[in-house]
Amino acid sequence: MITNNKKLAFSNRGGGAVSIAYLGFEFEFNKMGRRPDIIYAQSGSAIVECMKIAFPDWREDPYPLLDKFQSLRMWKFITGQVRKQGGIVSNYKLNKYLSEMTNGADISECEIPVIIGSSDLTDPDEPKPLLSMTGDLALLTTATTTIPPMKQFVEYKGMRLCDGAFTNVYAAKRLRELGAETIIGFYPHSAAHTPVPKVLKDLRALMVSQLYYLHKLENQNHPIDIEIDFKKFGYSMNDFRKTRELFELGRKLGREHFELL
Repeated sequence: MITNNKKLAFSNRGGGAVSIAYLGFEFEFNKMGRRPDIIYAQSGSAIVECMKIAFPDWREDPYPLLDKFQSLRMWKFITGQVRKQGGIVSNYKLNKYLSEMTNGADISECEIPVIIGSSDLTDPDEPKPLLSMTGDLALLTTATTTIPPMKQFVEYKGMRLCDGAFTNVYAAKRLRELGAETIIGFYPHSAAHTPVPKVLKDLRALMVSQLYYLHKLENQNHPIDIEIDFKKFGYSMNDFRKTRELFELGRKLGREHFELL
């Protein structure tokens, strides 16, 4: 059972629009008097962490943050409507947007300790995880939303960074090292149901295959305590118009799991 003296971690896998459901889950836990002690975020959930800095009163009034999240239309924003270089989508616009929104914040400035997970593909034959608790929040968030070759790698301290999903599922080993006694993991399983370019479907198929392998391996070596699988809810990673609906789903799941625990 989760008590106030038991260190709690939320591990948020991302999933585009589905990422906002995690915020609803955290919002509901907060209402019941319990906050996570540490958060792991990758891909879309890292963008949510940026927005929590931009909207520090989200626990009292989450709707300005939700409206901002919905207005991104992130799927188009990340995969097409940005400056291009050499036929590959640049990260320039997203990084600039996040940097301005967070006022250049460092990850360590997040209210709750946050780990941003990305992957170093400097050597593509030996990808390495990068689990950052300090560093440029906007830049490392941009990195963890990057899926090559559709988007350019983020160059950072001699590394070529991209989506954390290539090397991590829940970062359970690191969370345990930091003292987490209970880890709640959010598994998006969010398909792109609306039409997307074939290259993105192919890339997604590759990532799903990699994630399945990593998920199986991590569950064997470093299992988490509770996994919330969003597959049964049928949402798409580009369902940004359903932001409030997803947030309310997260709240419902938060109430259910708080009571179970």
